[in-house]
Amino acid sequence: MKTKILALLLTLIMVVSMLASCFGKEEEQGCAHIDGNGDRKCDVCGEQVGKPVVEGSTETGEKLPDVTWGVTTNLLYQMSHDSNNGELSSGCAAYLSGESEGQSSVEVAVRDRNTLAKNYANVDVEYTYYLEGTAGWGSSIKKMYDQASSKTDEGRPDIFCNFVYDMVSSSLMGAFNNLYTNKIGSASLKAGDLRNYFKFAKDGHYDTSVVDTGDGYMIEYMQSLTLSEEKMYLLASDYFTDLVRAFFAVPVNIAVLEGITPSTDPESYLYDYVADGNYTIEDFYELVRKGRWNYDAVKEFSAQVYRAPNNASDVLNANGNGRYGWAVGHGGLAASGLIYTTSMVIIHRQVEMVESTDPDNPGLVQSYTFYYEPEADDLSKFATNLASLFKSSGVVCVTKEAGKGGDAPNITSDASVENEIKAAFARGQVLFGGIICVGSLEDSVYRGMSAEGGKGFGVVPVPLYRTNYEENGETKVDKYLTQIHNIGRVGGIAINTKKFAEASAFLNYQSVNSARILDQYYDLTLKFDAAGGTEGNAEMLDYIRANVRSSFDKAFEDAIARHASNGGDSSLNQNKWHNIIQQWNYVMADGAMNTAYTQLLDTKDLALTGLENSYNNLPE
Repeated sequence: MKTKILALLLTLIMVVSMLASCFGKEEEQGCAHIDGNGDRKCDVCGEQVGKPVVEGSTETGEKLPDVTWGVTTNLLYQMSHDSNNGELSSGCAAYLSGESEGQSSVEVAVRDRNTLAKNYANVDVEYTYYLEGTAGWGSSIKKMYDQASSKTDEGRPDIFCNFVYDMVSSSLMGAFNNLYTNKIGSASLKAGDLRNYFKFAKDGHYDTSVVDTGDGYMIEYMQSLTLSEEKMYLLASDYFTDLVRAFFAVPVNIAVLEGITPSTDPESYLYDYVADGNYTIEDFYELVRKGRWNYDAVKEFSAQVYRAPNNASDVLNANGNGRYGWAVGHGGLAASGLIYTTSMVIIHRQVEMVESTDPDNPGLVQSYTFYYEPEADDLSKFATNLASLFKSSGVVCVTKEAGKGGDAPNITSDASVENEIKAAFARGQVLFGGIICVGSLEDSVYRGMSAEGGKGFGVVPVPLYRTNYEENGETKVDKYLTQIHNIGRVGGIAINTKKFAEASAFLNYQSVNSARILDQYYDLTLKFDAAGGTEGNAEMLDYIRANVRSSFDKAFEDAIARHASNGGDSSLNQNKWHNIIQQWNYVMADGAMNTAYTQLLDTKDLALTGLENSYNNLPE
């Protein structure tokens, strides 16, 4: 009885205190926000108290998910940690595992999120990394498959995170579980018990009518990495910050741009839109907004700034005086960025509803057909326009392999082509600094351009190779697109793990509670910190993020070649479409693309069919 009276008195005292705090001094300083029950909301006015928390975390007082593992489960998480030769430095430690020593607001938020996720899913996570140089881009496919399919529990990772290129090919070998599975149990569960914690949509399946279902999953992107809607082996979501770091873009040197003499002719690409007698980055951004940033525009800008180098064989010599409009690398990143940011469709995917042949699952099911067009109309037009661009004054393909076609000069330093172009761009020897992933803007070479009174840089989408095109008898206006380059990182759950339930609970939490961190990275780290916080740069980066095209063509051109190579035919590894334009240093002879397409069509079709058959045999 005494205890009850004491409790009542304490409650009355607390209520009086709350009332005094919230109403007694409201005119002076507002509610003092008393949180008496620990739910982070003021007990009187209802406003949030303290820093925001991630929805569903244990800090909100919400109970843990309905897990059956009574003790903390250990998960082994294998990651790629390679820097990939200057194309895009790894973001795994900073933005995924949270094991970097950085103290930026984003990195701190990542660590906090990961702690909450482990508590929420009742797991402990050990992150391991492939050593630098031992499993870089393209070299960890078989390694991941061997690890994931190992019958030995000890040392086998439960979760993988690696380059998109490697993950797609490894998934097609059978390295990972179908994320839609309802047949996976856990060591502590009854066999066949449904313990899948992924929430791809409210009904447990995904909604193909929208890009983002609002649950943190990049649904359309995940669909571009699989061959059907019934099997999905790779996980992409707000949790994988590297995916937005891997958008293609073109950097612009503002100091070089401002040296251009503007035109008073509205038809000129150099038109002075601001009408102040100078050419500025705002004039250029207005050109981009009007849809006029195309190959012809690149030619006109490049001709304006071009200055022949002292030594034609060393195009970007730091001691030379050469200057170029657009210097584009000979590597796969740039070549992919040229082809796969267009609106062309190369591998066609047709879906029909047909009657199921499975007596246990009657009704209509989806049937997929994949094919190449019999003629290379779009690819040929693209190749012709590209050759015209790279034949023009001030546009150059930079390579270390001279003599592979065209007249591209080579570099002689030990640096990668991408790093060489970055350095020349920062020195003012290049107006448009190749094709990059937007995450590279974090590099010191770009940040340093604004130091000590420097003009800094701008950033725009890859230019259009055509401004309009015909489709089904209708003329359509082309638009700028980007793509997630296959050096971005995605995840998968090992096929032989006995901890699918635990892994899915942990990854689902990460996925649906990372939108704030992803936005924070894009707005603070990228737009404000790296790109200088200018209104124009922020607008262009927002445009790029909002216009990501399907990655299906790129992902499966690579996968087809890898599949054929596994079967003993390595010819397609050098005959992917971006490889073909590389071999010509982007200056293909008239009709060469048509010839290559005709020669390769049957081989590619056969490899595509073989890949389909292998996919159909993968685990449900």
